[in-house]
Amino acid sequence: MILLYLMAMWIGHARYLVIPLALAALFTTLADPMAIYDLSCQFSYVAVLAIALVLQWNGRDARENHVPQTFLAKLKNWGKQYVLVTLAVTVATLPLVAYYFNQVAWFGIFANAIVVPFVGFLVVPLGLGASILVLLGGLEHLPFAWVHQAIITVLTDVVEKMAAIPGVRLHVASPSMFAVAGFYCCLLIVLLSRNHIRRWMNLGVLTLCLVWWVWSPRHVGEENVVRVTFLDVGQGDATVIELPDQTILVDGGVAYERWDIGRMVVAPYLWDQGIRRIDHVIATHPQLDHVGGLPWIIKRFEVGHYWSNGARRSQAIFYRRLTGAVKEKGLKEQVASEGKEIISEGPCRLISLNPPLTEPTPSAQTRDHPSGGTNLNNRSVVLSLTCGAHSILLTADAEVEALNRLLDHPGVQSAAVVKIPHHGAKSSLNHQWIQQLRAKTAVVSAGKGNRYGHPAQTVLRAYRHMDIYRTDSDGAIVLSMDLNDGEQTIQRTTDRSPVLLNPGNYSLGREWKNVSRLWKNWSSNG
Repeated sequence: MILLYLMAMWIGHARYLVIPLALAALFTTLADPMAIYDLSCQFSYVAVLAIALVLQWNGRDARENHVPQTFLAKLKNWGKQYVLVTLAVTVATLPLVAYYFNQVAWFGIFANAIVVPFVGFLVVPLGLGASILVLLGGLEHLPFAWVHQAIITVLTDVVEKMAAIPGVRLHVASPSMFAVAGFYCCLLIVLLSRNHIRRWMNLGVLTLCLVWWVWSPRHVGEENVVRVTFLDVGQGDATVIELPDQTILVDGGVAYERWDIGRMVVAPYLWDQGIRRIDHVIATHPQLDHVGGLPWIIKRFEVGHYWSNGARRSQAIFYRRLTGAVKEKGLKEQVASEGKEIISEGPCRLISLNPPLTEPTPSAQTRDHPSGGTNLNNRSVVLSLTCGAHSILLTADAEVEALNRLLDHPGVQSAAVVKIPHHGAKSSLNHQWIQQLRAKTAVVSAGKGNRYGHPAQTVLRAYRHMDIYRTDSDGAIVLSMDLNDGEQTIQRTTDRSPVLLNPGNYSLGREWKNVSRLWKNWSSNG
């Protein structure tokens, strides 16, 4: 972009900033057609395009009203132009930020005004100067690297402190592609139009778009639909239950220092569904792959109730992080033991079938529960969800011992959909229990290529009389149940992904299916 702009200056066409930008985008795409899908590429071109349009627009007005200016007038004009550029970049990148990060970071206007000058006048010149010295002097180390690093560290700390201010980021649902395209069309009309009435009309449209994105309403016309989503969280578990009047989150996947499933998978799904309140958060048992992502969710969403299996693991860092988040939000830990009705009113009933009432509740415990995997797994919270004619069984990591206890249980025999226990591990393979099941559909949550070999082939063979859906190969699995007519539909993430076409085996029907899938993706949120 810089090279083409300098060429435009050389031939006397510096005022037409959009043309060098368009040529740069063309050359980039020709060199790498996939670059258009790169997030940094999209942000860069949109931001520079916004700057180019503002400068061109401002320059046009200056040429039409050219009068000699004093130093103070020039300074005032520079300040106005700087504010306009900052505002334009922030507004122009809003749809991308909302689409990719589920945020409307309105405070970025002020943050950029502070950070950008330091970057432009200090970081970039120092970096370029040091690079030139390395090239010309054949140096092995970057000169003044400590100064450069110190400035970047200070700026990073400033940005992090700004980001920690309450309310600076509004979490929203990802807008559809059509909403993004409409937003940019209106924005271009505002920047290029000389008709003040049309400009204000389009500003009104832009404002309505932003209000709609910030509001992020729940899906309309689904008051009698129950949706159960088995999220693809890798090797772990996270299930979102959306009832007509309540939302339940069962487990939250794993979390490491730089990889938090709660932040990166669970929260974006909830925001895309327009969910800001979770009525019940259920931690089936204190293992990292099930509850690691819950602290981030509990801290940032409104939570009504928190449930656990009553086991404690005070020595585990992830467990202390979880209990700290629960206390920070003022929640009381409730034990979802056998027979406990978590939801007993409304069109649905959610009841716990496990763990048994054989151990004291957390308030009376004096020692941690044994941290052995089998002990914890057999005390997993097993849930039975019944909504009219629909029934689902969520088995968490229950192993053979726990499954033996559930033999002949009405909640097991009536389930039409069952979650295969323990990610399809052999330790949870109980043939007698499987024979008691009348379910026609089974779901297994496992990570692709996981080191445990889940789901085991012997387990899959034991459930082969059912329709099996897997998060490792199907992605997220959404089960929708209509409370009026009793219909049930299942949608996989892979159902929305285009299928690669083989020129040697071209199919017009498959091509049409790809078009239909793309249309569905573009017209819906996310």
